[in-house]
Amino acid sequence: MVKRKFDLVVLGGGVAGATAAYAAALKSKRLKKHFSIALISNEGTVYSRSALPSIVAHEISSLKSINVYPISSLRRVNVKFFGRCEILQVDFNARSVKIENLNDGEKSELFFENLIIATGSLPKLPQIKGASLRGTYTMKWFEKAKELSRKVKPGMKALVVGAGLIGMETANALRRLGLHVTIAEVLPHILSGVLEPPLSRYVQAKAESMGVKIMVQCQLGNIEGKKRVESVILDGERVQFDFVIFCTGVRPNTALFANSGLEMAGYGAIKVDSEMQTNVEDVYAVGDCAEKIDYVTKRPVYRPLGSLAARTAEIAGMNAVGAGITFEGSIRHQYDYVFGVHISSMGLSSSEASSLGLNTETLFVKRVRNDAFVQESLMIPRDLKICVIVDKKTDRIVGWQSVGPSKPVSYYNILVDDLIKRGETVGDLQEMGLDFST
Repeated sequence: MVKRKFDLVVLGGGVAGATAAYAAALKSKRLKKHFSIALISNEGTVYSRSALPSIVAHEISSLKSINVYPISSLRRVNVKFFGRCEILQVDFNARSVKIENLNDGEKSELFFENLIIATGSLPKLPQIKGASLRGTYTMKWFEKAKELSRKVKPGMKALVVGAGLIGMETANALRRLGLHVTIAEVLPHILSGVLEPPLSRYVQAKAESMGVKIMVQCQLGNIEGKKRVESVILDGERVQFDFVIFCTGVRPNTALFANSGLEMAGYGAIKVDSEMQTNVEDVYAVGDCAEKIDYVTKRPVYRPLGSLAARTAEIAGMNAVGAGITFEGSIRHQYDYVFGVHISSMGLSSSEASSLGLNTETLFVKRVRNDAFVQESLMIPRDLKICVIVDKKTDRIVGWQSVGPSKPVSYYNILVDDLIKRGETVGDLQEMGLDFST
């Protein structure tokens, strides 16, 4: 077994892991400090998983097109990339990681001074029969998305399970390829946790007008077929499909650390402090495998979002070199364009706010006045439908959502983020030129 020692070992070669390694390398260079870094990945490259629906849609054809950190750029900052390697064991007492190369079977033991865990997440699949038949997919891996893109043909029937943003993107991609698409969602409305019901119904109407069938409060039964998907039981009825794509969310990929001494949340995410450090000294956790702190309530939340993964990873990477940076808390940012609708959702939804102990109300913008702030700063398009989530106790804006055919100006989301951080109230927004209704 090959044995090597590094100042920092990063577990996980997704966006979070690569960002952490890169940030640590740049910080050590600025400090003129020699700092050896190893990045371990079970894949051969670092790519954006949020782009996988575009692979299905034939808009992107190669892995290179969604490569976030080319291996050459990591090498230029002296990050040693261990690609196509499985993590066998992490020993916090020995401060070592054992890995196996999936190509040639060679095993190595890497000793570390600092460790960053960025093992990401895994698809959260429903417990039903037939979920592993040929013709079932998740939007998690490039090779599976590429395989689906090769197999779909106009006129085929696809079931997308889950109506979050990835589910809606996937359904839209398949529709544009000429498939007959059905979306099955167990909750009462699509995009739950992203949009309030009136706004989600607007998106649903647009999708249905383009031929997509949407079933909410749908009970998903077994998937049937001898070797591949033939039919699915939906609300007790057998419906024929050629493909089933699961877009049912993710769970932290932390099974490797069960009984390791790491402090975990009840749902499996690793607990961290404001410097992204775990309860084990010099061990950090970032991205989808770790908890975040909500900016507004200062309470722990699980937000598996790429933008937050990158930010927390950057902080952990620099802190591993000794920067001592603290994370002020996360504000959820989700943007998309599906079925001809621009979707923007920031801060807390009413459902998440309730789960965090806030008593809120939802107000809808009924009029945008020709105020200087609105015209020159927010530049809100007239055809946007907007709502804000308000803390009843303080009148503070804790969430902002909008949908519509027009795209807001590029800095619209930055300004809204700033409104939430500053603790602006409904009264402040009214002075800026927005009139509300309940």
